[in-house]
Amino acid sequence: MRKPYFVFLLVSLVVAGAAVAQVSVGVLPANLNTSDANFPTPQTDVSLENPATGSGNITTASFGWNATCNGVAKIKFFRRSGNTLTMFAERGPFDTNAGRPVQFVTISPVVGVQAGDLIAITRIASCGNALAEAGTGSEGYVVLSGDATSGTVSAGNTFHDKLGLVGNGSAVGDVVTGYLPVVGSTTGGFGSNFKTSVQLLSPSTTATMSGRLIFHRAGTSGSLNDPSSSFTVGPGEVVAYPDVVAAMGQAGLGSIDIVMPAGAQLPIFLTRIFNDAGSAGTAGFFEDLVSPDFTGAGSRILSAGTQGFLVTPIEPARTRLNIGVRSLSSGATLVLQLENTAGQIVAAAPRTYQPNWFEQVDTGTLFGIQIGANQKVRITISAGSAIVYGATTDNVTNDPSVQFATAVPNP
Repeated sequence: MRKPYFVFLLVSLVVAGAAVAQVSVGVLPANLNTSDANFPTPQTDVSLENPATGSGNITTASFGWNATCNGVAKIKFFRRSGNTLTMFAERGPFDTNAGRPVQFVTISPVVGVQAGDLIAITRIASCGNALAEAGTGSEGYVVLSGDATSGTVSAGNTFHDKLGLVGNGSAVGDVVTGYLPVVGSTTGGFGSNFKTSVQLLSPSTTATMSGRLIFHRAGTSGSLNDPSSSFTVGPGEVVAYPDVVAAMGQAGLGSIDIVMPAGAQLPIFLTRIFNDAGSAGTAGFFEDLVSPDFTGAGSRILSAGTQGFLVTPIEPARTRLNIGVRSLSSGATLVLQLENTAGQIVAAAPRTYQPNWFEQVDTGTLFGIQIGANQKVRITISAGSAIVYGATTDNVTNDPSVQFATAVPNP
């Protein structure tokens, strides 16, 4: 789990780190206690762990191997679209040394990656195996037959161990530094009129902060080319968007990515979703920014090997509950289970989402039945990662509130 930063009430602050931002893809667990699934040679293992979170140049790779071999391993890079994998670069083959189980190689020429890209290793000769950490309940890796240049992700070829394979380098260009999982400028039921305001504050007394807010519409796979608004916040300045979605010339529900140059400091964000009742005033809640750097147990990013929970209202007849899902760069496969107060499953809704997908659905449509009071919704992730929330709205006042599912390990 990456080290979390502290989230203060109503605001989210990320402090810039090193002057040169890093990018990585894949993971290298400390406990490489098993080999990969042994399929006929050649065999290609594609790690689903830690897809690249932004653009960068991969200059080195490290991987686990259990034998001394000449020219046995290739390092490859794949781009994922839904469950389709397409190779766009490969380097090697590389030698391995059993006396040094973790191999370190230089990626030359460097390989440029984008957010969501994956790293892979191919065994091209029958000499040894790639190493992994077993029993982690992780997102895992996919095995493709042969010296593969394409393939698909499915339950039949996915193994939920952490493949010992990571690529590292320097981030370049723009990177996603935060998510606003739900925003909107839309009318709704019972005469509601929901809007989202955003205020940006620069805590610096010297630095100007610039970036983009990118709006991903509901029901589409988002990209960096979606509608956006550039922002510049001067030292100590506050920049305000009274209706951030309308400011982009958009309407409806969606989510926002905050994109900034690699290594740049993020402003403080104050985001409020509210029902605008005109002369009768507003009612709403503040939404924290979700950081891509805070994952694992305790975070709002659910990934394979974790689950999360939402709770239905105390008085369902007086309120309405919608459930929203924002998948991240690797997409997401999950199941939402509605369980009664005795823990019995009364309805289930399996879902598969493409990368950077957003939807918000009322619970009656989602489960096909009406929810009861004080029930729970169990969200279990089998692949990819997502942010899941429940939005509850009072049927009389249209006062909205939100709860986010928090990641806990699978039992």
